[in-house]
Amino acid sequence: MWGIYVEYLTSVFWSYTMIMILLLWTLGWFFDLPKELLIPTLIPSWGGVLLGATCLLQFAVSLIIDSRYEKDITKTYYWMIWYPLIYWLINVLTTAVGLIKAIFKERNTRAIWTSPDRGIR
Repeated sequence: MWGIYVEYLTSVFWSYTMIMILLLWTLGWFFDLPKELLIPTLIPSWGGVLLGATCLLQFAVSLIIDSRYEKDITKTYYWMIWYPLIYWLINVLTTAVGLIKAIFKERNTRAIWTSPDRGIR
């Protein structure tokens, strides 16, 4: 139970850190920020390159394994790198918006999920 709680708090901290980095980077274009707050670029350094190379290696191994069952699957290799990027962006946005909505919602109200109509009666 505590492991899930720690993972959630780490994810929320990471999401708000990413928002702060993007905000400081954007503000750096328009204002002179102190050296401690200046984000010169969003392009990753060697740590990011190593993470990206590891991701691409994992994708390549999965394509090699799946190519036995699905022919021409290797054509999707170029597009696979966009999955983690889009996933992380969605994670940042939903965490930021969801946490704010959860904190500032009306008291004594419950969250209710309304399932969309799928044409099944």
